[in-house]
Amino acid sequence: MKVKETAEILPANQHHGSESGKELYQHVLDALPLFVYRVNLLGRVTYANNALIEMLDTRLENLLGKTAYDFFPPEQAKTYLDNDQQVVDSQEAFHTILESVQIGAKRRQHVEIIKTPILNLSGEVVAIQGVFWDISKRVLEQGQLLKNQTLLKAHAEHAPDHVLLLDRNLRVVYINHTLAGVTIDDMLGAYLPDLAPGYNEYIAKKLNDTLTTGKMGVYETQYTSPLGKHYYFETRALKLNDAPSDVCLHLTSTDITARTLYEQKLEQAAAVFTYAKEAVVIADENGRINNVNNAYLDITGLESRHILGTYFLSVFSDDVQPKELEFISKAIIEKGFFQGEYQLRNRKVTTTFAMAAISAIKSREGKTQSYVLLLTDITRQKQHQAELEKIAHYDMLTNLPNRYLLDERLRDAMEYASHHNEPLAIIYIDLDGFKAVNDNYGHQTGDMVLVSIARRMTNVIEEGDTVARLGGDEFIVVAPRIHQKNSHHEYFARLLNSLVQPFHCSGGVFDMSASLGITYYPQSDEVTPDRLIRQADMAMYEAKIHGKNRFVIFDTKKDLYQRGFGRIISELKHGMNNRELRLFYQPKVNMRSGELAGVEVLVRWQHPEKGLLLPAHFLPATVDDALSVIIDNWVIEQSFKQLTQWCNDGHNFHLSINVSVKRLEEDGFYAFLSRLFNEYTKIKRDHITFEILESSAVADLEYVSSVITEISRLGVKFSLDDFGTGFSTLNFLKKLSAEEVKIDRSFVRGMLDDESDLIIIRAVLGMAAPFGKRVVAEGVESEAHGLALLRLGCEYAQGYAIAKPMPPEKLAVWHESWRPFQSWLQFKHY
Repeated sequence: MKVKETAEILPANQHHGSESGKELYQHVLDALPLFVYRVNLLGRVTYANNALIEMLDTRLENLLGKTAYDFFPPEQAKTYLDNDQQVVDSQEAFHTILESVQIGAKRRQHVEIIKTPILNLSGEVVAIQGVFWDISKRVLEQGQLLKNQTLLKAHAEHAPDHVLLLDRNLRVVYINHTLAGVTIDDMLGAYLPDLAPGYNEYIAKKLNDTLTTGKMGVYETQYTSPLGKHYYFETRALKLNDAPSDVCLHLTSTDITARTLYEQKLEQAAAVFTYAKEAVVIADENGRINNVNNAYLDITGLESRHILGTYFLSVFSDDVQPKELEFISKAIIEKGFFQGEYQLRNRKVTTTFAMAAISAIKSREGKTQSYVLLLTDITRQKQHQAELEKIAHYDMLTNLPNRYLLDERLRDAMEYASHHNEPLAIIYIDLDGFKAVNDNYGHQTGDMVLVSIARRMTNVIEEGDTVARLGGDEFIVVAPRIHQKNSHHEYFARLLNSLVQPFHCSGGVFDMSASLGITYYPQSDEVTPDRLIRQADMAMYEAKIHGKNRFVIFDTKKDLYQRGFGRIISELKHGMNNRELRLFYQPKVNMRSGELAGVEVLVRWQHPEKGLLLPAHFLPATVDDALSVIIDNWVIEQSFKQLTQWCNDGHNFHLSINVSVKRLEEDGFYAFLSRLFNEYTKIKRDHITFEILESSAVADLEYVSSVITEISRLGVKFSLDDFGTGFSTLNFLKKLSAEEVKIDRSFVRGMLDDESDLIIIRAVLGMAAPFGKRVVAEGVESEAHGLALLRLGCEYAQGYAIAKPMPPEKLAVWHESWRPFQSWLQFKHY
């Protein structure tokens, strides 16, 4: 047997809640005239009551630790230990009668023994308790009663009820028939109250009352058969005055199990109905409500008199339209069931929403007998959903639409403008000198200014216009049907003038101005919402360059060459032919463990005259040019070559490669990757991750999602880069099967000083977690940034505090020497 440690020593179903309860239990055992002992799972004696110690004429310490082999012959001892094992395996009591047993100095002709398992609080068997007594006398008495029992049996053997005869000691001297699993021999001579544990004192009192008073006793009891089936009996006890001296009571027990179980089910159903947390409404066959439970009254604040007798669909608010109610009724008639979310009629101040499940209860003939409505209160979920929607759509500080909602409204305005030939204006607004406000007056004052700015612009714009906050001190105004306004320039000037009014704060009064950049839509070339915002942004910088506190209208014709894109593309093509592009690698790590999670591939241009150029100086020129696809292909193939070289050197690195949406959209990308994997066979496919700019992916979410799904079949992974800058939503995360999201460095760098950036990071982490996305924070430039991210639950990061981008030959050396800050390693998230 396997011994299990426990402090619990009480038999099964007899746990006591205090030490005094256990002591009382021990005293009861010591006071019993029965012989009681306990053995552990090794069969060693751990307890014997006083009756057993006295019978053996020894002391307790002489018994402790001994086994059956110390008291009985080996074969007999083995049988007893096998019985113990049966108790352990079945966790049920073992009962038997032994004949001619040598116990101590005396041989006993008949001994009855019951062994029961002892459980701990976890329900595990930790010991066995045995109780035995001498039944030799009873066996003799049973023989003497045999003739009388035969007569009684002839009279009662065909009776449907159980007929029992008891002696004065309430022991069974006759029983006509028993239950499955119990023989008549098991019953004869048994002390009847002991047959129903938990009811024994009650039964004994009832039977003794009948013996004393002579009045018929009636009682109900429960009995569990050895087969584990539960029975309920109603027993009538009569005192027999003229019967033989050893027969005193006549019992008739009627099996009322079916009736009792039915009553219990009714009681349970009533309890469930009354105390269920879900609201339950019951209506008759005509749909009139005849019962509601407490939960319904609590949820709605109504009283029973307000709802009883009304039609069951009246539980819904008056806001539910008649057509919808007709739809519900039709569904119930046709299908017998309906489910949906609806607002409930109530007497509370707040609105109550519920998930309603309505069922029609039908008879066997198919006729509707009643209707049951189960109403689950989802008000909190709705409120939480509204809060999430607000977080996803509105700026937390100013309560203005954020980038995501701006994108929706801008797209709607662009569609309207295209279809109705009604131009719209996009106005990019940046406050002049706002950094000085934060530096001189503090961030709290700066926030107050931003809130005031938002309020002023909201009061100035016209109906149908949208003002949104991009972040920091940057705002966007979308003005549809701009030609219907009295004057474009007057509208822009009015908006600008609202921003130059004096601001009052605790530190005094100060003036501020703003620079506005404006672009129009439609344009001769096809443009995206992002492109329009960039155009307005560039016009805003023109306004700053020309003195600030003014507005500048974007010139689309001069745009391309003003930015120098044409010249850049020409030089870049020449540079690629001269092999001037270089690949650098920046590690991303787990800050808590120091583990290298991967390496991001970054492209550089070794310009012969300007030196080493970062991507921002040349890649924007390629966004709408075929050259972007050529560069993507070059970066991917060179990355595969470098990773193969590292594999040959024994380094098992993971690579993250940036790829444009334009490259994803080009035909042949799947075939291109397949060819590379077939050529560079040492590369493990799941070691390659493609990073996609989130703002680009949003442009055509459905298509990009399908492309990612197709490419993923090759075994590669995907990551969403600059997450949070492209109007992220829960739906966005759900539809794009990317394993990783990267928080844009602009939010990370400002998180220690700007509460808005901190809120955005929390939101990104909150959205990514339910979808199982790994979150990597870019732009970690200090130990403090890393600690702040760890406190938010973000463990993965990259940035200058970890390593700057480096040429390939330095990566392995860096990896060998890399150690995180001690504060990161020792950080514990409680």
